[in-house]
Amino acid sequence: MRGSWLGACIFVAVMVAAGFAAWRTVRASVDDTCAVCRRPVHEHSGATGIVGGRRAVFCCPTCALSQHHQDGRPVTVTALTDYATSTRLEPAKAWIVRGSDVNPCTRQRALIDADKRAAPMEFDRCSPGLLAFAHRDDALGFASRHGGTVLRFTELAASFTR
Repeated sequence: MRGSWLGACIFVAVMVAAGFAAWRTVRASVDDTCAVCRRPVHEHSGATGIVGGRRAVFCCPTCALSQHHQDGRPVTVTALTDYATSTRLEPAKAWIVRGSDVNPCTRQRALIDADKRAAPMEFDRCSPGLLAFAHRDDALGFASRHGGTVLRFTELAASFTR
């Protein structure tokens, strides 16, 4: 009797450990891809938010902010990634460079039309590129080298909710 009880406990412990390991593996892969466009979450431009009461990870601030227009549910951006340092950044303190010539989401492959010629890209859901910075001077310096407009994240987020 005691041996079967001990065996059952060991079996349950092994199953719980295996289940936890599987959950961690699946959860890690979910955090590696954007909740909206399924592109990789970029080291320098990822964002985190709350959509419909659930945490969501986005490849960039553009995907996070445009999610509201996609499904109508409100999106609260809870964290951004500082492009200069790849560190977590509070949205209320962030400066954004919008529309520079740097967009980590843009695919490098050329689009090919039916005649096998390069076709211009008309739409990319991650455009215009939005890059977050912790310091205004970093954002202004980046914009002077790569173009774009510098503004506060809170100002930008307000324009997306209209």
